[in-house]
Amino acid sequence: MKTAGTGARRLHIPRSGSSCGGSAFRRAGQRANNNAFGKSIHGPGKEHAAEIGVNIVSIEEFPPATVDLTTELMRFKRGGAEYVFMQMLPAAIITALRCGQALL
Repeated sequence: MKTAGTGARRLHIPRSGSSCGGSAFRRAGQRANNNAFGKSIHGPGKEHAAEIGVNIVSIEEFPPATVDLTTELMRFKRGGAEYVFMQMLPAAIITALRCGQALL
C-alpha cells in the first residue's frame, strides 16, 4: 500500500474489476479542504486512481468551517461517484457524512 504526502494514509481501493461487496466500481469523488492540507492530496489521489482504474468524477474543495455540503455532494452523485475519499479533519468528515445521509 502506498502513502501520499507526509503522514498521509491511503485507503485501499480494489483494482477495477475486483470485487468489493459483490460489485466492481470505477468512479469516485475527491473531497478536501481548500487549504494546503486539503489540496496536497489532489495530485497523489489522481495518480493512485489512474493506477487502479478509478475515474475521479469530481474534486470538491470547501472551507474547513462549512456546515452544509449537500449541494456539493450532489455533484458527486450526478457524476456517478460510487465512493468519495476525503482529506480533512474528523469533524469535517462527520459533517460530510451527515449531509451525505440526506442523499440516500
